[in-house]
Amino acid sequence: MRISLPSILFLMLAPFFLQAQAIQLNTRYSYYTSEPEAELILYGDDYRQVEKATTVNGELLPVIRDNPDNRILRLDISQLPEGTHLADCRLQLAGGSVANRQVEVVKLAPSPYTVQSDRLTGGLRANGMPFYPFGFYAGFPLGNLPVEEVYNAMNLIGVYQPNDEESLEARKAYMDQCAALGIKVNYAVNGLVGAPHDRWDYVMTAAEEQQQEASLRREVETFRGHPALLSWYMNDEPVGQGRQPELLEKAYRIIRELDPYHPVSVVFVMPERAAPFRDALDIAMTDPYPIPGDVNNVRGHLQALSRHFRYQKAIWMVPQAFGGGQYWQREPTAAEIRVMTYLGIYEGAMGMQYFIRRAPNLFPKSRLAWNECTRIAHEVSMLLPYLFSPEGRRTVSTSDDRLLAAAWPLGDTTLLMVVNSENRPRAFTLSLGGLPNGEASLARLPFENRQLSPSGGQLEDMIDAYGVRLYLLEKPGPGLSPLEGHNLFPGNGFEQWASPGVPQGCSANSGQRPYYDGSHYFIDGRTAHSGHYSLRFHNVSDTSHFTLAFSKMLVQEGQTYRCALWLRRPAQQAGGAIELEIPELNWKQTLEAGTAWTPYTFYLPVGQGLSTLSLIFHSRSKGDVWLDDVSLAPDPIVEVRVEEGPTATVDIQTLSPEAGMYYRTHPDDRFQPCTPPLQFHDLTMLEVALKKEGQMLAPMKVPIPLSLATLKHCSFLTPYSSKYQGSGDQTLLDGHYGSLNFRDGHWLGFNGTNVEFTVDLGAQRRFSEAAAHFLVSIRDGIHAPLQLAVEVSDDGENYRSFGKEDNLKGSEQRPDYYLQLTARSKPRKARFVRFRIKSPLTIPEGFLFSGTSAWVFVDEVLVR
Repeated sequence: MRISLPSILFLMLAPFFLQAQAIQLNTRYSYYTSEPEAELILYGDDYRQVEKATTVNGELLPVIRDNPDNRILRLDISQLPEGTHLADCRLQLAGGSVANRQVEVVKLAPSPYTVQSDRLTGGLRANGMPFYPFGFYAGFPLGNLPVEEVYNAMNLIGVYQPNDEESLEARKAYMDQCAALGIKVNYAVNGLVGAPHDRWDYVMTAAEEQQQEASLRREVETFRGHPALLSWYMNDEPVGQGRQPELLEKAYRIIRELDPYHPVSVVFVMPERAAPFRDALDIAMTDPYPIPGDVNNVRGHLQALSRHFRYQKAIWMVPQAFGGGQYWQREPTAAEIRVMTYLGIYEGAMGMQYFIRRAPNLFPKSRLAWNECTRIAHEVSMLLPYLFSPEGRRTVSTSDDRLLAAAWPLGDTTLLMVVNSENRPRAFTLSLGGLPNGEASLARLPFENRQLSPSGGQLEDMIDAYGVRLYLLEKPGPGLSPLEGHNLFPGNGFEQWASPGVPQGCSANSGQRPYYDGSHYFIDGRTAHSGHYSLRFHNVSDTSHFTLAFSKMLVQEGQTYRCALWLRRPAQQAGGAIELEIPELNWKQTLEAGTAWTPYTFYLPVGQGLSTLSLIFHSRSKGDVWLDDVSLAPDPIVEVRVEEGPTATVDIQTLSPEAGMYYRTHPDDRFQPCTPPLQFHDLTMLEVALKKEGQMLAPMKVPIPLSLATLKHCSFLTPYSSKYQGSGDQTLLDGHYGSLNFRDGHWLGFNGTNVEFTVDLGAQRRFSEAAAHFLVSIRDGIHAPLQLAVEVSDDGENYRSFGKEDNLKGSEQRPDYYLQLTARSKPRKARFVRFRIKSPLTIPEGFLFSGTSAWVFVDEVLVR
């Protein structure tokens, strides 16, 4: 019977698949659960003739995206009940004619473990996130192979296994192991469908068929709810084994009846003959094994699957990782494995399952060959946002039929892949005209840590024999936000990395040594709070533990820093947490992750003597936790611009829009509301504070060292070190103090020598004190000067004494600190001021590095 719903008419029927037509319409996902909308894929040779798509009752199916090879429409399914439905759609064509199409829409009850076919990309969506299966076949039993391969970025295993009662517990054990590791399984039931492999002449009895069907049902019922299950590996090369489509269709219906949530895969050695099996599979795989022949043979296999199943099924490839027996004289080299895999991706393969892994060096026998597989696994994991882009893949023309190029645009960035399918290197030039983001001025090679500058819309580079080049064409974005410009945490929200999968600027430690249980961490392209990537922590058990300590970030004493981050865990996972530690502040806190991105914000006052902060993340719970958009930045952000006069213009902004900004210039004054910019003309100790929810946060101290010497001229009789030269001769007169970190670029360093320099005030000026500001860091061999003596002159030639200050304490055994020595006198006039700094020359006994040359560091002088 026909059911009328507000947005569309649906007909409850048995499973229905569109046959090849000039214009075809299909849902993007193989089924839906709680999604309120479904995307429809309009495609075919004549789909551009469609001017308008509606339901049969006239309601518009709006266009979401118009791609080069398809058009994406939106269908409201929010009121659709569970079941299999046919949606009647009307396509209005150019010229006034109308075509009617019916689209199958499958609505299932929500389930904790779902795997949908993504017909738009040819990939899979596992538990609501894109999933690119990348792994291998293996023999039974598995042993410790999953643990050995999970840190190699392998996320898929398919096991050739018995399906009998005797091995059931062993199968459960390896499935549990894979689930704990986060590895998915293409679960083999191929031994339960048809005659034994390579026994095409075997005729099964009716009793054997009944027993086989009963075993298939038990196997599906046993493992259909297992968290490690990705798909059912139902048959291996049916054409080559003489198995008819009807046999596989029957087994397919049994599996889908018992488990509608997981797709069914079939591999074809002759993919040109795969079309009759379309009603028996959700994932079409092909296993080209061309070596020692032409690597390009893999292309024909995948092109055949694409002709039959594009926008209808998921498509995988089984790359060759074996050889030396049967018909294969040798196994592929590392370069051949690389080019075959990327040729597969070029032709649309959205899953890779290498045949076969027998550790440690049985298949492949070459360690270099398997290392190449794991290298590609890391790379593909970082390409995932582009391979699943709804904007689709674009073929890029080249002048050489052995040089293949394709592009995957995603917003303001386009992934460009170039594959050399010949075993000789070559230079090449690609035209970027017409490509999304083809006007980019930079092409970044994410796996080579280099970049190129296209010129005149053309990209020039060279490529190795059987080589692969991957470029990101990035459209220039807007200027940095205040947070982005001041964020001290490395990696830009894990969007920047030098090695695939590895976060920047951290060291790792583990409580698992010397035993490794498979707990791991990777940059992950499946989910992100912003951008394309986040950092995933995975613990095998609640007792697993590892730590990522991000490098010490330079901070300024007296300032307040805002630390912010976002966490998430899988919806089907009961809980998840990490512990954040900041050792310099003796501070720890356990942070719970929600099923949606959960924000955390902390305000951290930096006390006296601190010059760095470290963020250390400890994984504390079983399963996955994603971390993203970590920031450590001063808040409020205070920027001081010094100009002639001297005048300091102070801009103040906060990262917390709900907070009020207040300031004062004397510790006895009350804070008053701040309306930036502020201006000052003399030495000022500015304090800025935020007020949130009626409470004043710890104030930030911002010294502004202005004086008669600011922005004047300085000449050095003693040269400063080329290692520590600040901003040059103007360092001491720029109106800015350095931080407690001597590497921050604001200090002049002098090694093992007394120091002498002269400041020209430009004219006779009256003053009564002259001061120099120093850093003392005894752990780094930087010591306190023993004396500051000042002389003055009217003409720059004849000097008279002005005053001095002795440092009788010398260097103190304490954390890094500032020291200011000031020479004072009755007010007098002079133009030239000479500073003489007495160094300890060598480090005294009782200090680290005693007997070696002592450094003196100075960052500013004041004449007032």
